[in-house]
Amino acid sequence: MKHCYMIEFELPKFATKEFTEQMQAHDLVIEKWKQEGILETYCMAHSQAKFWAIMKASSEFEIMSIIEELPMSNFMIPCISALSPQPQTQTQTQTSLGRLAVSQSSY
Repeated sequence: MKHCYMIEFELPKFATKEFTEQMQAHDLVIEKWKQEGILETYCMAHSQAKFWAIMKASSEFEIMSIIEELPMSNFMIPCISALSPQPQTQTQTQTSLGRLAVSQSSY
């Protein structure tokens, strides 16, 4: 069963040439993870000193293995937190036709 994990990545204070050369390859891996459903959310701090990701995996060990795929992984310090499963919730919204639509969501 897949669980959600939040990963906070601390990036180097000063970008070296080697670091910046890996950025395009890093972005390609991020896009691949989005398409594969591994990556739920990805946000970069305005200062670009940190970024956060919410990812799905079977274990923290699997998350570490996935992170190693990032070309810039040698430059980052990850902090992994397991997220608690959220109970299913029902949301009611009124459609333009006046009908109620019910949607369910959960992690």
